[in-house]
Amino acid sequence: MLRSPARPPVVAVIAPLLFEAGVERLVDKVLVVTAKETEQIRRLRERDGLSEAEARQRIAAQMPMEEKCRRGDWVVDTTRGEVVTETAVDAVWRELVGSGPATATS
Repeated sequence: MLRSPARPPVVAVIAPLLFEAGVERLVDKVLVVTAKETEQIRRLRERDGLSEAEARQRIAAQMPMEEKCRRGDWVVDTTRGEVVTETAVDAVWRELVGSGPATATS
Protein backbone atom coordinates (compact mmCIF):
# COMPACT_ATOMS: atom_id res chain seq x y z
CA MET A 1 0.00 0.00 0.00
CA LEU A 2 1.34 3.43 -0.95
CA ARG A 3 1.37 6.07 1.72
CA SER A 4 1.34 9.73 0.90
CA PRO A 5 3.98 11.88 2.54
CA ALA A 6 2.99 14.12 5.44
CA ARG A 7 3.84 17.13 3.30
CA PRO A 8 3.71 17.35 -0.47
CA PRO A 9 7.03 17.61 -2.31
CA VAL A 10 8.46 21.03 -3.08
CA VAL A 11 8.84 21.90 -6.73
CA ALA A 12 10.67 25.09 -7.64
CA VAL A 13 9.82 26.91 -10.85
CA ILE A 14 12.06 29.73 -12.04
CA ALA A 15 9.71 32.14 -13.77
CA PRO A 16 11.03 35.72 -13.98
CA LEU A 17 7.82 36.90 -15.67
CA LEU A 18 5.37 34.88 -13.55
CA PHE A 19 3.17 37.84 -12.67
CA GLU A 20 3.43 39.48 -16.10
CA ALA A 21 2.28 36.23 -17.72
CA GLY A 22 -0.62 35.98 -15.25
CA VAL A 23 0.25 32.41 -14.23
CA GLU A 24 0.89 32.89 -10.52
CA ARG A 25 -2.33 30.96 -9.88
CA LEU A 26 -0.49 27.82 -11.01
CA VAL A 27 1.75 27.87 -7.93
CA ASP A 28 1.02 27.78 -4.21
CA LYS A 29 3.72 30.18 -3.05
CA VAL A 30 5.98 32.76 -4.68
CA LEU A 31 9.51 33.72 -3.69
CA VAL A 32 10.47 37.04 -5.25
CA VAL A 33 14.20 37.54 -5.71
CA THR A 34 15.10 41.18 -6.03
CA ALA A 35 18.06 43.49 -6.43
CA LYS A 36 18.52 47.23 -6.67
CA GLU A 37 17.99 48.58 -10.18
CA THR A 38 21.67 49.39 -10.58
CA GLU A 39 22.53 45.79 -9.78
CA GLN A 40 19.84 44.50 -12.16
CA ILE A 41 21.31 46.62 -14.94
CA ARG A 42 24.83 45.42 -14.20
CA ARG A 43 23.71 41.78 -14.22
CA LEU A 44 21.74 42.15 -17.46
CA ARG A 45 24.66 43.83 -19.19
CA GLU A 46 27.05 41.13 -18.02
CA ARG A 47 24.78 38.15 -18.64
CA ASP A 48 23.06 39.20 -21.86
CA GLY A 49 25.53 41.68 -23.31
CA LEU A 50 22.97 44.49 -23.30
CA SER A 51 23.77 48.17 -23.38
CA GLU A 52 22.71 50.19 -20.36
CA ALA A 53 19.79 51.62 -22.35
CA GLU A 54 18.67 48.14 -23.43
CA ALA A 55 18.88 46.87 -19.86
CA ARG A 56 16.84 49.81 -18.59
CA GLN A 57 14.27 49.24 -21.33
CA ARG A 58 13.93 45.57 -20.37
CA ILE A 59 13.42 46.45 -16.71
CA ALA A 60 10.89 49.17 -17.60
CA ALA A 61 8.87 46.67 -19.66
CA GLN A 62 8.34 44.48 -16.61
CA MET A 63 6.03 44.89 -13.65
CA PRO A 64 7.60 47.23 -11.10
CA MET A 65 9.68 45.34 -8.56
CA GLU A 66 7.72 46.92 -5.70
CA GLU A 67 4.53 45.31 -7.05
CA LYS A 68 6.22 41.92 -7.45
CA CYS A 69 7.47 42.16 -3.87
CA ARG A 70 3.97 43.04 -2.66
CA ARG A 71 2.53 39.97 -4.41
CA GLY A 72 5.20 37.52 -3.28
CA ASP A 73 4.97 35.36 -0.20
CA TRP A 74 8.68 35.92 0.49
CA VAL A 75 11.16 38.48 -0.78
CA VAL A 76 14.92 37.98 -0.87
CA ASP A 77 17.13 40.93 -1.77
CA THR A 78 20.26 39.52 -3.39
CA THR A 79 22.24 42.75 -3.23
CA ARG A 80 22.90 42.43 0.49
CA GLY A 81 25.61 39.84 0.01
CA GLU A 82 25.89 36.14 -0.50
CA VAL A 83 25.69 35.21 3.20
CA VAL A 84 22.54 37.28 3.81
CA THR A 85 20.94 35.89 0.64
CA GLU A 86 21.78 32.31 1.58
CA THR A 87 20.41 32.80 5.12
CA ALA A 88 17.14 34.20 3.77
CA VAL A 89 16.76 31.41 1.21
CA ASP A 90 17.51 28.79 3.90
CA ALA A 91 14.76 30.26 6.08
CA VAL A 92 12.26 30.04 3.23
CA TRP A 93 13.35 26.47 2.51
CA ARG A 94 12.86 25.48 6.17
CA GLU A 95 9.32 26.83 6.06
CA LEU A 96 8.57 25.02 2.82
CA VAL A 97 9.80 21.65 4.06
CA GLY A 98 8.15 22.08 7.41
CA SER A 99 10.98 22.67 9.85
CA GLY A 100 9.94 26.10 11.01
CA PRO A 101 8.64 29.49 9.88
CA ALA A 102 10.62 31.57 7.44
CA THR A 103 11.57 34.66 9.39
CA ALA A 104 14.37 36.04 7.22
CA THR A 105 13.12 38.42 4.59
CA SER A 106 16.03 40.43 3.32
